[in-house]
Amino acid sequence: MSADVPLDRIEPRVPFFAPVVATGLSRCWATNLSAGGIGLTALVGNLPPPERGDELELELVLGDSKTALRVIGRVAWTSHVRPHGRLGLGAQFHELAPGARTALAMFLAHQRPRTLIALASQAERELVTALQDIDVELVDDPNTIDEAMLRSCASIVVFSHEEPQLAAFLDLIAKRTGGSTLPVDVPLAPVTVCTTIDSETLLPMFSDGRIYQVLRPPFDRRALRLAVERSCERWAVQVELRWASLQLEGLALARQHLPAHATQLDARRRNTSVIRESDAMERVYELIATVAVHDVPVLLMGETGTRTCRSSRTTAVR
Repeated sequence: MSADVPLDRIEPRVPFFAPVVATGLSRCWATNLSAGGIGLTALVGNLPPPERGDELELELVLGDSKTALRVIGRVAWTSHVRPHGRLGLGAQFHELAPGARTALAMFLAHQRPRTLIALASQAERELVTALQDIDVELVDDPNTIDEAMLRSCASIVVFSHEEPQLAAFLDLIAKRTGGSTLPVDVPLAPVTVCTTIDSETLLPMFSDGRIYQVLRPPFDRRALRLAVERSCERWAVQVELRWASLQLEGLALARQHLPAHATQLDARRRNTSVIRESDAMERVYELIATVAVHDVPVLLMGETGTRTCRSSRTTAVR
């Protein structure tokens, strides 16, 4: 069944990190998922990189359900191929069987942000009951944590009251993600530390960005929930900003291949009520078209004034 999605139709998208088998690509991972398409990052092998309009056979597993999803995706845009061979791209679902469509819809409806909670005592684990709308991963042994687990988390919470133990945990996270065995260029989840360690000892960890926020005892369910929600929101914004950057890059690449007369004609058709013949205004509207699908703050600046937008969905220019 065809599942082509018009370019002007915006499908709600969720961050989603899972390995994907894709034709012509190696070490391919999904970065986000919607009912109409998927974001990917991969290494380009000996074959030529995919181009806009190419079809890819994709196979992935939908979370813990272990449901295999097999679809045909049509490349909507690609980024530059990095010197180390990495490529970002977006694909629209072209052929999606009815059963796969249903499984995908159910997965997206029940998808929740994942939080990694480490080194919590039995009493501290009882606080987790406050995180009812969040997928919680409890870890007692830090050595069981791998990069795939870390990359799939929107928030990391560690309970530690001894400086050597906390430092060892943070070093382990850096070690697991520093080598980047996965071709996934996404921000690491913010780390919340629940601890009695004094602020002076924690200050260097704040300075180098290893800690995002600290909770002090007595630990409260409401405070923990608010801290996790805050870190999840921060992580989601960072993911969207990076993804918007890649998508803007892909838009610029596609524009380079358009004839000059086609670009000018397209500019006039999009909106005749705004004068935007200059190259500078064209770049502004390209940026608007790209970030409009992202719930991130946007600031547009120009010679005639500025407008700060609370959300990219309400972007305006004057």
